Amino acid sequence: MAIISMAPPSSMASNIQLKGFTIVEKTGPATWRIRASEAVVRDEALVALKMIRARVLEGGAEKVWAQGDRGIYNTDIRTLDLEGNARAGTASGYRFSAPALRWDGKSSKITSRGGVELRTSWLRVRGRTLSYNVSSGIASVTGDVRAIWILDRGGP
Repeated sequence: MAIISMAPPSSMASNIQLKGFTIVEKTGPATWRIRASEAVVRDEALVALKMIRARVLEGGAEKVWAQGDRGIYNTDIRTLDLEGNARAGTASGYRFSAPALRWDGKSSKITSRGGVELRTSWLRVRGRTLSYNVSSGIASVTGDVRAIWILDRGGP
């Protein structure tokens, strides 16, 4: 396992390929860890990833997680763009799935365009776009929204 805190100089960037590694970054009170099975450093700021699992920890507890089959981590603007089976979840019980999701570390938001599903134990919402503010815990789904309230959670 390698731990990376910054991208190499651009002259070296295209020559670096890693397998099985973790990126650890601290932003304010939160620490986020991005694990991937493979990474290719494209330039000073862009790292292409495969089989990604990212976690945001605050006070030692997991606050948010996200995963996808592939993605791009931009070290300059602190974004992680996930594609292919992109999913995310929160400690409060929200679960998101979409063809693609973006985690923005600076604004502490998860966003998606092109279709998304939000799930909780009592609600299913589908729409075109998602914006979830990690700090406030507020989720917004827009565009052709369809919602299903789950009143009966099973049982006799």
